[in-house]
Order: sequence, then C-alpha cells, then structure tokens
Amino acid sequence: MSGSQHHEIVVAGGGHAGLFAALALVQAGFEDVVVVDPAGPGALAPTGRSLALLAGSKAILERHGVWKLVRDRGHPVWRVDVAGAGAGRVIYDAAEIGVEALAWGFVNERLRDGLASAWSRLRGPAGWLTGSVIAMEAGNPRRLVLEEGTLKADLVIAADGRNSALRRMAGIGSSRRTYDQAALSFVVEHEHDNRATVLERLRPSGPVATLPLGARRTGITWVDRRARCEALGANEGEALMADLSQLVGDQLGDMRRVSPIQCYPLGAHHASRYALPRLALLGDAAHGVHPIHAQGFNMGIGDVDVLVAELAAARARGRAPGGEALRRYERKRMAANAERLRMTDGLNRLFSNDLLPLEPARRAVLGALASSSWLRRRAIRHGMQVAS
Repeated sequence: MSGSQHHEIVVAGGGHAGLFAALALVQAGFEDVVVVDPAGPGALAPTGRSLALLAGSKAILERHGVWKLVRDRGHPVWRVDVAGAGAGRVIYDAAEIGVEALAWGFVNERLRDGLASAWSRLRGPAGWLTGSVIAMEAGNPRRLVLEEGTLKADLVIAADGRNSALRRMAGIGSSRRTYDQAALSFVVEHEHDNRATVLERLRPSGPVATLPLGARRTGITWVDRRARCEALGANEGEALMADLSQLVGDQLGDMRRVSPIQCYPLGAHHASRYALPRLALLGDAAHGVHPIHAQGFNMGIGDVDVLVAELAAARARGRAPGGEALRRYERKRMAANAERLRMTDGLNRLFSNDLLPLEPARRAVLGALASSSWLRRRAIRHGMQVAS
C-alpha cells in the first residue's frame, strides 16, 4: 500500500471476530470492506490454544453464510461432563434436548485460517492490507495512519484484540479485573475415543477442561495459580501427562502432547464505550472474560451479529454506517456482555476456591442440576446460546 485509500468500512484486526465481521458485512451487501492486519492472510504458527463455538454461535454463522466455510475444521461436542472435588457431578447431553451438538471444538489457528482463506477467496488481495495502524484521527471520514500510507473510512471496526491499540487511540477506557490464575493450553492425542465429550473438572485452584478436536485429539485448558501454571508449562514430559491424567481420569487413556504449550495470565476487562462516531469496538477489543464456561469468542460472535444487523437496517433507510445504528449496537451489546462478565466471574469465585462456607453452595448447584432434568435442560439451552 502507498498513498491514501478511502473505503466504506475498514476492519482493523484479522482475527476470528474481525474476519467474521468482514465476511458477514459482505454477505449483507456491503461491498467496500477491507481488513487491516499485521499478519495479513498468512497462516499463523501453532499456539496450542483451542476454542469452543457454542451452538448459538453456529446458528449465527449459518445465518450469515459463514458456517459452511469453516464447519469441516471443527469437531462436535455431544456431552459435557462436569465434576467438582467433593461437590458432585452433572452431565449435559445434546440428546436430552434433541439438538445436533452443544458446541464445536476448533484449534484457534485452524479456524482463523479457514476464515482468512474464505475472505481471500471472496475478495482477493484487494480485501487485505498488511500492516499496523499507528494513529487514528476522528472525523468524517475517520483517518487511519499505517506504516506505508493512510486510509480513510466511513466506518472503522476495531477488532484488534484484548490490548486494542485503536481503543487506546480513541481514548476509550476499560474496567479491569485480574485473577491470581493463569491458563495452560495445549493439544494432546490419546489412546481412546473422547466420544465428543468435554471433561470439566472444577478445583479450588481453577478448572481443567478438555475440548474434542477429533476422535482422538483433544484441546486442554488447565487453569491454575500463576506460579503453578508456569511450573507446569516448564514440565513438558511424561510428568505433565501423568498430572493431567490424575485430573481428568483414564477416559482418554495414554496421552501425548502434539502442540506447543502456552501459559497466559487470566483477567477480565470491559470497555467503557463500544462506539464513537464512525467507530465500533467488538470482540476482545471490547471485552474479555475468564475462560470458565467458554464465553469469550462467542460473545464476539454476538457482537458481529448485532452490529451487522444494525448497519444493514440503517443502510435500508438510506443512512450512512454510523450514528444511531452504532448507538443501538452499543446499548444492546454492552448490557448483554456485562451479564456474561458477571456470570463467569461469579462461577469462578464459587468454584475456584477452597472456602468451606461455599462448599454447601457448590454441592447444591451441581446436585440440583444432576437430579432435575427440567433444570438441567434449562441450563443446557442457556449455555448453548449467545448473550443477546
């Protein structure tokens, strides 16, 4: 890129949420959309991280014509087996409410590669600008400064992640919560079929969860105290697999790690604004949550769904992308995401500690879910959906 370009919509950030937004916008009839990302369309290096795409998110991707582009890269989740030390056990089953799957498991970079490939097929090289935004100026249109030139945009969508540079450039603050926890993520291959079942083990130091990525391939997210997580990350041999087997049991049989290990600190954040004139924040640029209950990426899917709907409705009335459409998006998504932030924080506080006064509450929650099919079905349906 050299000189200056003007586009209707610029999506800053070529991760999952940004690429889904770009694809959904084009499917909705917005033709002049470009994605700006430092990595461009190239494949990302393996990280060991995986994500669960909830059934509600899958329905949103279908509605926007995107699910068919990535479905072969995911693996269904039919059951979720949740157990807490001394607090009981509950099993959620897709068959109990007559659905195809509760969620789908994806390796992070494989899903991103699928979305990036779909975007490249749809728009070709003209759909990408490889580079970083180093400055942003408000105005009509907004002006973005990159290393090799400038961009003007009628609307900028900031999807540049948890440490969003565009959020900072716009002067948007955020509330933050830090946890004395970190997450260890990696992928294992194993002896036995995982039977499309998530195993979630709730412990005082944090949950450990598996995510089916194939019949004999599973993603691991292991939450623990930060010091313990760092020590585990340095223990890459058989001892790590032995520790993991103690936590999840012998259902998977012998395991071996087949990806890098990543250890990252956990925290939550929520932007004070989702929208300014001709600027919208979505995905991790707007919010971040504790990984318990697999909400993070799915909240971003909900953001895209609402934003694209509001922009399309405004265009149908002859309005430019911005103004009241962005204010409606902000009102809807800030409230919905705040509820999910409270929920994940509350679940972590309830289960990730060894406080004796909370032990009866932990047993009561899992016991009620295990014994009441009505309550369990309600919990399944709620857990599958995207906050709206």
